[in-house]
Amino acid sequence: MEQLIAFLTGSCLASFIVTMTQRHLLEMGPSSPRSLCDHCAHPLAWWQLIPLVGFALQLGRCRWCKKNIAPWSSVCELTCGTWLALYNPLDLTEWLASLVLLTGLSAMATTDWYAGWMNPLALTSLLPLHLIALSPLGIEQPALFLLVAGLL
Repeated sequence: MEQLIAFLTGSCLASFIVTMTQRHLLEMGPSSPRSLCDHCAHPLAWWQLIPLVGFALQLGRCRWCKKNIAPWSSVCELTCGTWLALYNPLDLTEWLASLVLLTGLSAMATTDWYAGWMNPLALTSLLPLHLIALSPLGIEQPALFLLVAGLL
């Protein structure tokens, strides 16, 4: 149960970070307008915004225009959710370092994916990496570092 909650937390965090990064790139406010289809600009329903579930229920296509939905958000949601589900930090410092790292990597990867550049200031989110790399992760260590390397 603890891993499920961690997975859902990571997925929601990634969904929020990717959405806010996209809105920043498009010079939109954080809350208005509502989330829209990238192709037909139709407002999305609440259930379409549930991390991973909305994409799966629509089979990767917009409900109205039937064009493919970019899978980037779902990839980030799956990656961050998996990281938090597999990573069991020993203390609050490691947990917070993990959140800072995931947030920064998701924002940098999203900016790179959509705009083709990265803000050098975002690299500061890599500072807590040493707090995670030196902790005893156990058997999941290679999988966790592959997840981070994938976003990086």
